[in-house]
Amino acid sequence: MLFNGLYLLALFLLSPWIIYRSWKTNRYRTGWTEKWLGQVPRVVLNSPQGSERGPQIFWLHAVSVGEVQVLKTLIDAILAEWPDAQIAISTTTQTGMELAKRNYANHHVFYMPLDFTWAVRQAFARIKPDWLLLAELEIWPNLLNQAVLARCQVAVINGRLSENSFKGYRRLRWLLKPSFEKIAFVGAQDEDYAQRFVAMGVDQSRTHVTGSLKFDGANTDRSHPEIAKRRQELNLHEGDLVWVAGSTQHPEEELIMKTFNSIRKLDRFSRLRLILVPRHPERGDDIAQHIATTGFRLIQRSKSRHELSSLNGDHQAKTAEQQRFSDWDVLLADTIGELRWWWGMATIAFVGGSFGSRGGQNMIEPVAYGAPTAVGPNTVNFKDVMRIFTDANAIKTLESPSELEPWIIEMLDNQSLRASVGQRGIAVASQHRGATSRTIDLLTRYSVHNLSQKIIS
Repeated sequence: MLFNGLYLLALFLLSPWIIYRSWKTNRYRTGWTEKWLGQVPRVVLNSPQGSERGPQIFWLHAVSVGEVQVLKTLIDAILAEWPDAQIAISTTTQTGMELAKRNYANHHVFYMPLDFTWAVRQAFARIKPDWLLLAELEIWPNLLNQAVLARCQVAVINGRLSENSFKGYRRLRWLLKPSFEKIAFVGAQDEDYAQRFVAMGVDQSRTHVTGSLKFDGANTDRSHPEIAKRRQELNLHEGDLVWVAGSTQHPEEELIMKTFNSIRKLDRFSRLRLILVPRHPERGDDIAQHIATTGFRLIQRSKSRHELSSLNGDHQAKTAEQQRFSDWDVLLADTIGELRWWWGMATIAFVGGSFGSRGGQNMIEPVAYGAPTAVGPNTVNFKDVMRIFTDANAIKTLESPSELEPWIIEMLDNQSLRASVGQRGIAVASQHRGATSRTIDLLTRYSVHNLSQKIIS
């Protein structure tokens, strides 16, 4: 009851902000029965003998788009190990929900219930999971209490407890320690994260370093059909120079457009193209208005998606559309779930969220594709990944915005340098794969332990 009261008080205090954000961005308007009442989809076992054959229902929770994308390789591995298993996937954000429904249409997808006792109790009653797998970190006291009552094991997978988050959690350790103690195991991305989980109350023997699932989920095949389709739609050819700036946030788009404008004035780079992918697609219209003032020929992906798809029509329509979409300078890719394919088209890459206070965004994918990649100075959210790439000289950290233009020019001018940086990135990304198999090993081990406990009891 304590946490229910605290949550209701917090919601009351935050309600003006929530109402304003809902009006401004159309957020928080869906999934009310799931969030407030736990009316999530019912999950039915494929086999009535599930409890004797190991885990049969896995509930995986991913907060938003990044975590949702990471789940794919793990879900595939779970189904390979337990073919009869049912998969339930919850997420918190609207963008995460849109992507989850598109990527996991064959599974049960829903909004995570708010951490009220009645909502999470109803969710467990409808799902009846053997495992609740929390991606990165989502510790909610009522959720974990109900998991224990439902005899459901809880694990943190791809565990990440950043320095800033750790400071906040540590101040409330007296309140949260019982929740951390309920976790069956943690598969942490690195040793630093692992020790922070231990400091919060997870037993050392149940804390393991598995590496990052993001390395396993990163695509490295530039000839992938999804990439080839988009290259054809945009009439891009082998040897075309493309700068992809992804996961950008205000005011990074202004820096990128200013830099792009300056570089395009150089005769040798007059055909350089820019694919700009903002972190928050709902900002697309505002960014498009800014780009329009520069005079560059713009395609706004959210507005042109149907037209681009029409390339699959008859030959006459295809020819007309190809002519139209060959005449562009900037693609504003303000859609959800496509960034991984845009990275595969990059000659060079910049990962946003790093010239401000956010702490950076995931830089694994462009590096894994072999695209020379730059980030700003603030990548605290990916310290472990940055350490790996920096040690291998496979990424460039720009200390100030003024360094972006000379770095791009150097990379574009020096093809052999581009190739060597790209090869180092591919090699180091390949070396750090394997988190998925290590996570499956832990699930197997702890599932067997739990099954033996059930038999004994």
